[in-house]
Amino acid sequence: MGNWKIISHTMIGTSHLEQGKGCEDVIKVITTEDTAAIALADGAGSFSKAFEGATIATEKCSKWLQKNFDWAYNANTSDIKHKLINVIRRSLRIQAQKEKTKFMEYSSTLLFVAVNNNRYIAGHVGDGVIGVITTDEESVVLSEPERGEFANNTYFTTSSQISKHFRLHRGTITHISSFFLMSDGSADCLYNQKDKTFAPAVNKFAISLAKASYEEIAQVNSALTNVMERFFSSRTNDDCSFIMLQWTK
Repeated sequence: MGNWKIISHTMIGTSHLEQGKGCEDVIKVITTEDTAAIALADGAGSFSKAFEGATIATEKCSKWLQKNFDWAYNANTSDIKHKLINVIRRSLRIQAQKEKTKFMEYSSTLLFVAVNNNRYIAGHVGDGVIGVITTDEESVVLSEPERGEFANNTYFTTSSQISKHFRLHRGTITHISSFFLMSDGSADCLYNQKDKTFAPAVNKFAISLAKASYEEIAQVNSALTNVMERFFSSRTNDDCSFIMLQWTK
């Protein structure tokens, strides 16, 4: 494989602008000739180191998946969860010790997809949505948002019961043409949770990206940025992030 097409954008929510805070959504991409790994994390706004936690989670997750894809694809589910959770949480604890800060201050959600040859691995902790575009150009939910016990609450990389709430998916990409990840802010604008359907814009971006030459990917990315910046703030006051991954076979 190796011919990857990727578009993404993160934007600060109006609530954070009003508070004088920065965007706490983070996207990380790693590509090699045979593997692409994308990760998205939404830093928990009520914690002081949310952005740092989201950055660590996405970086450690994507690097680990790129280096260990074959093992992770073939290992049993509990072993993968245990290994990846340990990689992320150990890095968060080290950072907390360096900064003399509580571990929980680095809380974030985590969504990821890695593709290698004809195979994929996807994982999810918390809210946000992972979706796919099928070869029939249908947008389908792969992993739904998971809420916590209370409204506006979810699970994080720092949660004590993370293993129970770490959802893992593996399979082949035979009938898949794209993967996409979105934070809960973007999901407020692009996803109908009741019907489990996506806004037509998601399919339109997938079609545009598929038609685009590699020189034209930047134009598609600019269109995504324009849509998010112009329209999302009227639907949500949260930070928003979105990434789509395609490939040519």
